[in-house]
Amino acid sequence: MSPSEDPEIHSDGSEDSDDAAAPKARTVRSSRACITCRRMKTRCEIDEALGNACKLCIRARRQCIMQDIPRRRKRKTTERVADLEQKINALTALLKANETSGPGDHGKHPTVRSDSAGTSASNEQTSAKSDKTLIAEVLSRGLLDWETACKAFDRYRDEMCRYFPFVFFPSTSDAVAVKQQQPLLFFAVITVGLASMQTTVDAELCDMLIKDLALRVVYNGERSLELVQTLIIHITFYGRAKNMRDLNFNQMVHMASTMALDIGLGRRPHKSNLTQYNDPHQLESPAARRAWLGCYYMATSVSMSLRHPAFVRWSVYTEECLDVLSAEVPALPSDVWLCDLIRLQRIAEDASVTFSMDDPGSIVTLRDVKIQYQIRGFRQQLDYWRRHAKTDLNLPYVRHVAACIDLFIHEIALHPEHDIDDLRSPLRATAPPPPIAEVENMTLKFKDLFFIPARVEALFACLAAIHECFDTFLSMGLPSLCSLPNIFFVRTGYAARALRKLLNICDSQAEFEGRSQIDVRDLKFEEYLTSIIDLLRRVHTQNHSVVARAFCLVLSQIKTQGLNSSRLLSAMKQADNTATTRSRVSPSSASSMPSSERFDLPCLRTDESQQPHQTEFLGHSSVNSTGAPPAQPSHSQTSLEPHTQAKDAQWLQNDTDDAFMSGIDVLQWFEQDLAFEDPGALDYYDGQFTTGLWQQ
Repeated sequence: MSPSEDPEIHSDGSEDSDDAAAPKARTVRSSRACITCRRMKTRCEIDEALGNACKLCIRARRQCIMQDIPRRRKRKTTERVADLEQKINALTALLKANETSGPGDHGKHPTVRSDSAGTSASNEQTSAKSDKTLIAEVLSRGLLDWETACKAFDRYRDEMCRYFPFVFFPSTSDAVAVKQQQPLLFFAVITVGLASMQTTVDAELCDMLIKDLALRVVYNGERSLELVQTLIIHITFYGRAKNMRDLNFNQMVHMASTMALDIGLGRRPHKSNLTQYNDPHQLESPAARRAWLGCYYMATSVSMSLRHPAFVRWSVYTEECLDVLSAEVPALPSDVWLCDLIRLQRIAEDASVTFSMDDPGSIVTLRDVKIQYQIRGFRQQLDYWRRHAKTDLNLPYVRHVAACIDLFIHEIALHPEHDIDDLRSPLRATAPPPPIAEVENMTLKFKDLFFIPARVEALFACLAAIHECFDTFLSMGLPSLCSLPNIFFVRTGYAARALRKLLNICDSQAEFEGRSQIDVRDLKFEEYLTSIIDLLRRVHTQNHSVVARAFCLVLSQIKTQGLNSSRLLSAMKQADNTATTRSRVSPSSASSMPSSERFDLPCLRTDESQQPHQTEFLGHSSVNSTGAPPAQPSHSQTSLEPHTQAKDAQWLQNDTDDAFMSGIDVLQWFEQDLAFEDPGALDYYDGQFTTGLWQQ
């Protein structure tokens, strides 16, 4: 029997099979199953005695059909030749590059890879692009010399980064080494360093930095620890926007936080992956942990000030970062203050969540006993922090931060019915409330004037925190103020707005009951604001600070509105003027005149029975009605008589019912550009502010 007639021989579908066989020849079976068996997923068995059909098809009396096997195309020789040509071209290009290199590179043998020539060209373009950094471009264009850049770096390292040491350089760090390893971070450092110095190129450098960040982050989608650190530095000393409606610090803060999460920060790695992180500049390094703590602090501070839900919250990884950085022998001396700062911020974050500071619709009032216990709990946490903090609590910036957190904890005492942002946008047109709603609001306001003891205690705590914030800010020297991060100016404006609210509470209660729980003299409203405004003017004159200029205008407007609207201050000034006139006529009679005759106003008379009660609530508060007010420079004082007050601008003639507004929201309160056309409307009559320097 011939091989073609043998039933055991199956075709393998190769090119050697004879498709032109004789029609009488037996059909050659393939080694594969028939179509029916493949569909039914059964074994295809062939009975030699019955021919080429399988047993299943014979039993079912159907035709056994085999599927044709497609022929495999052999690889053409031309394709192999093309691959060899590409490899030869890549090798030739590498040899030519080696020949054109300098004599010092002859000892280096190029590594031949099996990549295409296009990949090599893209690598060359990437290396060439990395050489064109911002600092190299600035130095080549002559905008900045290397000596000035080193001075700006030293200023940030020695004077600026100690306040918020999220990106800290030790005293041994060299500007050349930082420039080579992290060129973008070095450029951000010298940009903020030059901004605190009296230079003319800082604005252009800031624009270059922002455009490069937008290209890298938004367009190219780059993610790295260096970019996170650069964003943190830029946010900490943010001051680019000329118009207040152009502020985008909130977006940049959350951009840095999101990028930190994308590169692996914000959570503990799996135990099996701990050996992957060998780079000292990534993830588990102390620099990465400081950067994450900076993202946490900035994100929570912005959410607390703008009354937004918190994007970054306290986590186990944050606690782990504190445990690593707060070791007995810290990696850097600044880590001690960094850990204390983050622990203090956690208290403020818990208070924000507990009192629903991001939800104006919630019901939070001191009439609730639970809220009173919670305030006492936060007060105890703050005292615990003061006892166990390793930082020197006598430092002015430490006292300033602690006083602002203390004010934030007791802030709900300033709100009648948790109206945390009803003055958020006074210029926004809103529909007038219905008559029933007006009656309800009026009823709530009168009901709020009956102060319970817990609220009186919280109000005195607010006043003590406000005065502590102002005292520490005024105690700082001019060089320190010129290098402060922006958040210190923001929180000083926050305290000024809280003092304005306290003044309004005193006026409302005196009008309703004929007396006030807090003596209006204890507020020292005019004294403190005058001193701080003058200090901010000097800071702006020293280094053209945009932030100092903005808050100088904001605080001036707060002062003008408070003096023009407060009946207690007006009555007190009239009584003081009358007493002064009488003392000039008859000093003996004026000195022997009782206080009730000197200030013959019902709203200024305090109930004697309330004095011990208030002293008990005050506790360890530093409020002292007989304390000396802060020193006021004589050359900057202006007349504060009612008939000499400047009229408010047209965009400020709105309902000025004083409710609370905090932090960064002080800037957004006006929703107007701060480049006013009429500086005289804000009581700026000094020549230095009518010149071009003020408009820069």
